[in-house]
Amino acid sequence: MLSLDRALAILGLLTTVGLWLMRAPKQVEADDAELAVVHARTLARIVVEEEGLIRRQLLGNDVQPINLRFLLQRPPSRGATALLAGQAHAGEEATLPDITAYYRATTPSRLVITGAAGSGKTTLSLELLLALIAGRGENDPVPVRIPLIEWNTSVPLRSMLIHRLIDAYKWPAASAANLVEHGMVLPVLDGLDEMDATRPDGTPGPAALQMRAALEQLNSFQDRDGLRLLPLILTCRTAHYDALRHTDTLIDAARISLAPVDAPTAAAYLGACARDPRRWEPVLHHLRTQPSSHCARLLSTPWRLCLAATVYHRSGDPAELLTYTSASGLDEFLLSRYIPASAQSAGSHGYPPEQIHRWLHHLAMHVARNYGTQTSRDHLVLHLLRPPGPRVLFRAVDAILSLLPFTLLFGAARAAGAPSSTTGFVIGAAIISVMAAVIGQPSTPARIDLGLLATRGRRQLVPFILVILIGGPFLAALGGGTGHSAKHLGLALGYVCALAYALTFTLTVDTPRAVRSRAVIHDDAVLGITAAVGLGTMMGVGVAGTDGILSGIVYFLATALGAGLLRGSTARRYTVFLLCSSRWLPFRLGRFLDWACTAGLMRHSGPAYQFRHNELQTWITAHPEPAT
Repeated sequence: MLSLDRALAILGLLTTVGLWLMRAPKQVEADDAELAVVHARTLARIVVEEEGLIRRQLLGNDVQPINLRFLLQRPPSRGATALLAGQAHAGEEATLPDITAYYRATTPSRLVITGAAGSGKTTLSLELLLALIAGRGENDPVPVRIPLIEWNTSVPLRSMLIHRLIDAYKWPAASAANLVEHGMVLPVLDGLDEMDATRPDGTPGPAALQMRAALEQLNSFQDRDGLRLLPLILTCRTAHYDALRHTDTLIDAARISLAPVDAPTAAAYLGACARDPRRWEPVLHHLRTQPSSHCARLLSTPWRLCLAATVYHRSGDPAELLTYTSASGLDEFLLSRYIPASAQSAGSHGYPPEQIHRWLHHLAMHVARNYGTQTSRDHLVLHLLRPPGPRVLFRAVDAILSLLPFTLLFGAARAAGAPSSTTGFVIGAAIISVMAAVIGQPSTPARIDLGLLATRGRRQLVPFILVILIGGPFLAALGGGTGHSAKHLGLALGYVCALAYALTFTLTVDTPRAVRSRAVIHDDAVLGITAAVGLGTMMGVGVAGTDGILSGIVYFLATALGAGLLRGSTARRYTVFLLCSSRWLPFRLGRFLDWACTAGLMRHSGPAYQFRHNELQTWITAHPEPAT
């Protein structure tokens, strides 16, 4: 036990720390507007890193962009003042302004980008976002891209923007609110058409409740004085936007529509991408001399141009493109060769193209089966994946795998001669863990956020500090021990246990929605391991001091297993999914999907993975086996 003098010393230390924590913090005066300007510079650097990666994934295996052109669409009423036409990039002989100059000349700075599927809306918005950051002044807002599929329109737009900064960029809540309050965030809202379910043929549904609710908030997105509407950028498919009533569209905004890629632009893009221009010469000559041909018409979308450039990037005869006269025939031909060509261009990776095709097919089928339980009809979120078949089978496998380590521990404890009370505790912990696997509901992923030590006020840190300072000596006293070195070892072990417990239960937050899927599972696993170490050691130390070392070890292992399985339930369920799906998917699924993003087959979308294009997802869903 602790001596009286040491107990008094610890009590004095606790009192000193408590008084320091509870005293009023010194007020630091700073101008909020100046802070917003400073924070905006940092935010701009972070956004460039993140969105630059997304842009590279959209462009695929090449850095050559397509110089898209667009035309102004006259609104029925209350439109912005804007130029008649523009293009994505300004060339040496450009007669049209680039997208950045076009946007800066638009008054007010509210822009709607519309186009057909695969026309390059997201790519154009990314080009504009990165260019605005590259040329931004100190007081200009920072464009931040937000996939609208993540917006629950019952949340006000300003609150959504604040949460986006917190979730996607780990921004402190107070700083995020200050940035939004001072108009230092320019929303780039991507995918208005994805907010509502569509018909099976891809056309918009008649209600579009989420789209209309979102536009209603955008039409009231005003500055603090309520004197003007704030700038924003919005993307939407043409058919979906045209289906809205005139009273539901974005007011005081310029709407541009992406034009089909003309033959000279297509030829310029394919020629720039070609490794061996001689192979491409028949196609390039055809496009230059016959700009109204079937081939020129078929190669008028950025997605199909990208398909062709990828398929013939290293080998093959591009002149095969000239033999097709129908869009469906050309798409079937290119898509059947797209996965092997992408895998070849991605370099050494160890994934056979046939296996890549089958894995992607099963993932596409999973999206089709689970539409309604996932984030979106085309999103894959790792910790929400469940194997095909009845859910009861998944829960049964989860329960069996949860029970297995307790069974081994029970057998080892009996063989070592542990008392019946100790083996009974193992049985109780096993029952709780199995019941959680069978009837428990999936919990929200959580993580340990050490950043809270810097952002929380002193009063909020009182539980964290007190748990460590009180828990260390308390656990040392429970553990007992004789001799000078034993007491010091027990005190050190007590502090380690208390620290693990404090991290697990006082610095734990729900994982932000925008965190990448692999990070969600990793953070949840770390939380489970920390809980296992903290609670297991606390229980083991306490029992070892009264019932002996053997009982302490068994209690430690049983408590650690139970706490780890329960606290890290998201990581546990994902592991069970991989075991149940080992026949159809790789066990290191997250690593494969990250590679698929670099290969141009998938792309990141906040916390989810998406197929690079809906046409690829639709095709691979219908083709379980690769083309021969």
